[in-house]
Amino acid sequence: MFKKLLLDRSLIRKIPSISPYDLATKARSLMRDLGLRIIVVVDDENRIVGVVWRENVLSISSTRSNLYVKDLMEDVLLIGYLNDDLLYILREMFMRDIWYIPVSDDRSRRSYLGVFGFENFFEKILKEQELYDIFKDLKVEEVMSREPKAFQPNISVTTLWRNMLKDRYAAYPVVNDKGVVIGIISQHDLLGISTAFQSESGPRRGPKISSVMTRPAITVKRNDNVTNIIKIMVEKNIGRIPVVDDSNVLIGIIDRSDIIRSFLKKMGETYV
Repeated sequence: MFKKLLLDRSLIRKIPSISPYDLATKARSLMRDLGLRIIVVVDDENRIVGVVWRENVLSISSTRSNLYVKDLMEDVLLIGYLNDDLLYILREMFMRDIWYIPVSDDRSRRSYLGVFGFENFFEKILKEQELYDIFKDLKVEEVMSREPKAFQPNISVTTLWRNMLKDRYAAYPVVNDKGVVIGIISQHDLLGISTAFQSESGPRRGPKISSVMTRPAITVKRNDNVTNIIKIMVEKNIGRIPVVDDSNVLIGIIDRSDIIRSFLKKMGETYV
């Protein structure tokens, strides 16, 4: 029988927290320099009071550099507590479409301990044979999302920026006019340049995607094993990977939530 999974300290990453009264530019710098997608907001007594996501930081205009964290932070949708049922945590994260949650060891005070993310669970999969075996025969085509949104390199970063804020996707494939994947562009790519094309009256046109995107993109094939995808995501710290055919034409995308969905189904969760 499969052993009960718990949210233990090995699954928690300690990342810097931030005060509601810090400047929002501090959140931007932390996310850019440390590659973070979430920063937990705490009060003077280290109690969790909110979160800041990359999308919140990307929405800051170049003329509003005096904003405070409290002006853009969001309410916490879910807090994990030490020794919580991990299956419950993963299910709630998937259903709420959040890849990261703050973790506490005190239900009454909500003291900040660290962050749990899907990639921390992926690290556990690679270390524990019982979990690894769940995925060893699973192919990418059984898990991937089809017909993903993609952009061509001559599109302005402003257009991409608007889509990222609307879709809340961490990255998009970049394709040529034949659908061949030539790169990928992520929220992290935009963090360093976003003030160059955002303004109070609306975003400026800004540079083209081709000048900002990462190339070549890491891609996978439909017949690749999901275990290999998990390894790539952990080793490269990426959350979305384009799926291509033998001609490198985009046919799908696989992200962390796709893999979590497949795990929940394997564990008997029928609603996903």
